[in-house]
Amino acid sequence: MALMIGPTSVRIYGGLASLTTLLAAYTGYGFVLSGFQNDGLSHGMATMFILTFAFYFLELYALKTRLPVAKKRSTLASRSIFNH
Repeated sequence: MALMIGPTSVRIYGGLASLTTLLAAYTGYGFVLSGFQNDGLSHGMATMFILTFAFYFLELYALKTRLPVAKKRSTLASRSIFNH
């Protein structure tokens, strides 16, 4: 559901993060099935997890830079008749 709302860059980063998480699980499973001997699968698993964290960071950064800024509320002191 989160992929249906928000800016396009957030959707792209979210999709890439999900994809790299699935690829990390797939290569990790293959590494375990190889008896912890296949260095290529170990490298793939580590790389995918690092990319996952990078994509989630970029997604949060894209969300933070696009959030609307709340307007400052005026206080009673600024509306006082004595400030004229």
